[in-house]
Amino acid sequence: MRKEYALAALLLCSAKALAFQTTIPFHGCTFYRADLLKDFERCADFSVKRGRSRCKKTKGSPPLMTTYPGDHVQMWLPDYFIEVTKHAGKSLFATSTDGLALKAQLESSSQNYVKNGAYSSSGGDNFWHARILGVPYGSVANSFAPVPTSVENAVPGCFRGVSEFYNDQWNLNRVDAPYAAAFAPLGLEACLSLKGAPLMTPEVKGSLDKIKGISGVSSSMAGVPCAVPLSQSQMTALNALPTAEPSRTASDLSRLCMGTWGNLIPRTGWIPTDDLSMSALIAAFKFQSLAADLQISPDLAPRSDDKWQIVFPKQIGFESGSCFRPGSLSFTPSADLGREGFEFEQGGLKKNHTYVIAVWRRRDTCEEPLPFEAHRGAYRAHFAKNKALCHSVGSL
Repeated sequence: MRKEYALAALLLCSAKALAFQTTIPFHGCTFYRADLLKDFERCADFSVKRGRSRCKKTKGSPPLMTTYPGDHVQMWLPDYFIEVTKHAGKSLFATSTDGLALKAQLESSSQNYVKNGAYSSSGGDNFWHARILGVPYGSVANSFAPVPTSVENAVPGCFRGVSEFYNDQWNLNRVDAPYAAAFAPLGLEACLSLKGAPLMTPEVKGSLDKIKGISGVSSSMAGVPCAVPLSQSQMTALNALPTAEPSRTASDLSRLCMGTWGNLIPRTGWIPTDDLSMSALIAAFKFQSLAADLQISPDLAPRSDDKWQIVFPKQIGFESGSCFRPGSLSFTPSADLGREGFEFEQGGLKKNHTYVIAVWRRRDTCEEPLPFEAHRGAYRAHFAKNKALCHSVGSL
């Protein structure tokens, strides 16, 4: 009976933690919403393999120590939202009672942004503003012991990335420009190459030498969890760190590409395509990379095994809630989204031309060998618990 009481107490405390959270449009319970619920397991992709990925368990101590294969438990959980929008200094997340800190953070961004227009003169470019936010209440609503929980556990304290804070790069391309120019002879060839890297011709070698000459600047600046305004000189120093994407790309040219979506660098809000949906996704990928470098936050950076899920707007011609790999060939968003559609008001913010993408991250743990049914049963129990919690606070 103790376990039942403990579970009831957990649900009650969690419900209280979420009870005052009634207006943030997307949060930990979003993924248990009726139109997304059926795809949760496909995105989570729960699996158990005996001894996979060198999963080893040990018992005892030297010299009497036994090593044996454990159960490699793996699944994906939503960690971040990336929002791209046409509205400077605005966000869906900053219109709610539990988004006051986010609102204040965005209000402070207005002085750092010089508006340069939403479209190019040719009409062939789309310009986006972007934000990154940990999934609010994520560790409460998406707990699947024994795997680690989400990064955000309660009321959101701040955005992890705000594009207006990086105006000299996101809008004006003053920081990535030298790298973009150096990578230009390589970009198309690298992205189209089956191996992800071109042949080491004299031209390619000359470009790499130029890039490495730009890189290598050290900095004592430490990353902070909240996005902060940065000057061009600060961004230039951060962008030249060995851990920054331009430096890493000089050693691994496959990193230059966003899959089939084209070149990652330069990372700006100007996306040269008139397909509004695709330009929004490309902008989200570029901003995720840029924010990771400028905030010195490796956990923000795109990962090769990330899964993305468009949680707003509801897709037309693409199964709602489906997860896909960024840059994959299999995903073709509906081209009519964002043109005339979803022009309505919520909390005084016009939501036209706004996309919200959830980034699902892999979790791994090595557990004691058990029958697969036991692991699967624990997963099902946690899923039922989370679903019941989200129902209890009226999030479905």
